[in-house]
Amino acid sequence: MLVLQKNIWAKNVHFYLKILWTFNLKKVEDELENVKFFNYFPLYINYIFVLTLAILLFFNFVIKSGGLVLNHLVFFKLLLGLSVFLLTKSFIQQFVLSFFIQGSDSEFLNRNFDLGNSFIGILGIPFLFISFYTLKQSLVFLWITLFVGLALYLYNLGKIAWYMYKFESLSPLFILVYLCSAEILPVFWITGWMSGKL
Repeated sequence: MLVLQKNIWAKNVHFYLKILWTFNLKKVEDELENVKFFNYFPLYINYIFVLTLAILLFFNFVIKSGGLVLNHLVFFKLLLGLSVFLLTKSFIQQFVLSFFIQGSDSEFLNRNFDLGNSFIGILGIPFLFISFYTLKQSLVFLWITLFVGLALYLYNLGKIAWYMYKFESLSPLFILVYLCSAEILPVFWITGWMSGKL
C-alpha cells in the first residue's frame, strides 16, 4: 500500500509520518495544505477495509455475535455501511466546524484526521493478518490491533482539540461538546447498533 501510495503521488513515507506524529498542526500546515483527498485515496480505502475486517473479527472472536458472521456478503454489506457512515460523519464534522472556525481551517482539520486514520489502516494490516490465521493467539493480536487503533484515534482527536484551543481560541467547553457529539458519540452509537443493544 505504501509503495502504491508513493507511486501515485511521489511522496515518501517520511512525508506522511511527519504529518501523523506532529502534535502541533501549525508545524505541518504547509504540508497539509498541499494534500488533497485523492492524494491519499488508496490509503483511506485500505483503512475502511481494515476497519471492516477488525469489526468482523471482534464480533466473532470477542463478543461472539451470530449476527455478523465471517463471509463475503456480510463483509461487503458492512464495508458499504461503514463507507456511508464515515462519509456522512466527515460532512457533519466539516459542517459543524464551519460555524466556529474558517472554512479553510475546518477542511485542514478534517484532512489531518482522515490522513491519520489512513495510517491506522496501514498499521493494522499485519496484526489482523496474524490474528485471522492464528488460533490461540488470535485474541491477543486482535486486542493489540484495537489498542493501537484506539490510541492513534485518540491522538488524532487530541491534535484537533489542541489546535482548536490554541489557534482558534475556542473554549474548552465547546471543544468537549464538539468532540463528544461529532467524534465520540457516533462511534458509540454505531458500536451499540451493531451489537444489537440499540
